[in-house]
Amino acid sequence: MEGAGDLGKCLEITFNYSIKGDSEMTDIIIGLYHFPHVNFFKESIKRLEKKGYSCKIFLRERANLLSTAKFELERDDIDVIGKHRSSNLGKVFEFIKSFLLLLLYIRIHRPKVVASIGGQEVCLVSYIFGIKAFSFNDDPGHGLVFNMTKKFATKIIMPSSIKFESENRLSYNSYKELAHLHPSVFSPNAEVLKEYGLSKYSYILFREQDSISMVYRNVSVGDFREVVNSLGKKTDIVFSLESKDNLSFYESRGIILEEPVPFFHSLVAYASLVITTGDTLAREASLLGTPAIYSGGRDMPVNHKLIANGLIHKIDDISRIPAFIKIMNNNKYSRKYKKSASEFVKKCEDTSEFIVKQLMGEIVA
Repeated sequence: MEGAGDLGKCLEITFNYSIKGDSEMTDIIIGLYHFPHVNFFKESIKRLEKKGYSCKIFLRERANLLSTAKFELERDDIDVIGKHRSSNLGKVFEFIKSFLLLLLYIRIHRPKVVASIGGQEVCLVSYIFGIKAFSFNDDPGHGLVFNMTKKFATKIIMPSSIKFESENRLSYNSYKELAHLHPSVFSPNAEVLKEYGLSKYSYILFREQDSISMVYRNVSVGDFREVVNSLGKKTDIVFSLESKDNLSFYESRGIILEEPVPFFHSLVAYASLVITTGDTLAREASLLGTPAIYSGGRDMPVNHKLIANGLIHKIDDISRIPAFIKIMNNNKYSRKYKKSASEFVKKCEDTSEFIVKQLMGEIVA
């Protein structure tokens, strides 16, 4: 069975850790399962620890998520519990393994509150121990997985733009991407452009999402080769690749970013256009004022308002993208777009401020 070899090892390590008497009470445990989760909690962790609250962090490893988390959060004390698996059988096994490890992990650290994006296992374990669990979510409707999270989380917290009814639903008027990209938190650093020999608004950034996640099983890695070929040699291109399957093709055509990427969102902010199969980056780009094309194929309620305001262009047919590039990749369009994006963001909450307020409220309650 996929991953079976390390279950016993993980349990042995955690058990040994437990019997040594290293139990300690912490205020907050935060679970990270994907790269956007690091950015979501990054500013909140800083603000909470500055206020004197202790935060313990664990993650489920995928690609180089651990090295990225250590870099972005500027800390080495991040625990690894589980690993993303590609097969359905592996995912079932990983759920069981993570559940068992988290039982021990939560018992050892005894948090006052747990927070995650999704995180059905940690919500279930917290429910068993009677610990408050906050699950932030902007993508409801994943059947059994989401229903488990909804059932066992103390509060399931979503942007107000998502229409979803539940007794434990809590809304906020913003997006999870504005936890790290709200104007109160983020301003782009133009110095990063020198490292790559780029100029402001002179390049297109492509992001290819790997299909390891259940929600991206239908994404075909390598779809952008046709689009890249249509651009010609004069256009500067930057690639962010979760999968390296087509690395040799892209290396011959542009700049390959090596994660972790310092000031990655500055590169996004200064791009003339972002084209991505990942929905998070599409929202990040649009909220930063960079025209965004999303081609991941998913119809997500959280994107509807951004699409309606012309900030995300959803194009499922990859062959149509070159024609859109000709329309979008010009100065007049860019200026109008940035003005619309700025006005849109002004109406949104500082998401990190909201996160901190909610978690502090449970700790002091």
